[in-house]
Amino acid sequence: MAMLLGQTSARMPVTIRPMSQVQISRWLHGSGVKRFGSQQQRAADRAEYGNQAHRLAAYCMLRWGAPTASSAQIATMLLTNPGIGMCMLREDPNVRAQGACTDTRYRRVVEYLRSLHAQADLDYARALKIGDVPWLSPDGHAAVTIAADRRYLYDANRLVHAYRALWDRATADPAQLLMAVEETRTLPGEPLWENPVYLRDLADSLMGSVLAEDLTMGFQQRDRERFDRGVRTLEHMGDQVRAMNVLMLPIMAIDECEPDWNAVAARGYKARTTQWRAFCARCDDLATVVLAQLQGQGEGFHVRAAASLLKQSLPEYCELALPLFEQEIERLAGHEQGAAEASAGVRGHEREGGAVHVDMAA
Repeated sequence: MAMLLGQTSARMPVTIRPMSQVQISRWLHGSGVKRFGSQQQRAADRAEYGNQAHRLAAYCMLRWGAPTASSAQIATMLLTNPGIGMCMLREDPNVRAQGACTDTRYRRVVEYLRSLHAQADLDYARALKIGDVPWLSPDGHAAVTIAADRRYLYDANRLVHAYRALWDRATADPAQLLMAVEETRTLPGEPLWENPVYLRDLADSLMGSVLAEDLTMGFQQRDRERFDRGVRTLEHMGDQVRAMNVLMLPIMAIDECEPDWNAVAARGYKARTTQWRAFCARCDDLATVVLAQLQGQGEGFHVRAAASLLKQSLPEYCELALPLFEQEIERLAGHEQGAAEASAGVRGHEREGGAVHVDMAA
């Protein structure tokens, strides 16, 4: 409501950004709109307030929502398309009982996106059948993630190729296309890899909505410099997946972004605000990636892992991921032991064969 009306809400937490004691006193006891800071600060704070509300709603769905698949879908939408995500909260009977709007046209958008995902899965199955997907060595990639790693690299490569192929062609705004789907059931007629809606959704699933902005908005505005910057970011994330795996991607990507908090604390309020909000946005982005890319890692793993990232708790994410790495270590250890036993058996057979040969010669 604060964002819709363009008015700063008195319910907004005082800790929305670092501020001095004088600013806190003005916020709590002042009067008039200027108690909340300058016009630029108020606009930025309203946007941050919206981000925090969507993050909190997504975390609540992941932490307490049921069933898991539905909760994960709602959380993902809250992080990437919060307008639809907030509507999806009406699916909860308790929310509906409290008098939520009964308009369910948003379901058209949800079903359309689900159909695009099904088309994409079918497209990938065809590519996998003919061997048109990145090859990764089983010795260099964990068995529990190698399928997800190959899909991530395939989608990232196809996404950039699709955007470049469409660069000189007129394309519609994905938001307007989804609005038409919601209001009039008008479905875009473009093929999957020429569909701006799917390309935008895929970019969000690979990078998160904030990290993907350079890529998606650079394409939409035909801003070559911004688009190339987005491509470099995606390629860097792809290199990290290729070198390690998708499971490690959040750890590496967040570690790159996290500043030295002791140094940040010594800086001005504006710099501290910028650093903290950027770090929270990066955690939200990687939570989105986890929800999209790690659905096959055990019952509810992607939900618990994404919730830990929404809390900006990388140690908690590592604790969740550790058992998967331990399973991989045990698998590799068993493989090495089996290879050693097989090798020892061959050597023993050779020695026995050599002795028989000597006896026969004698």
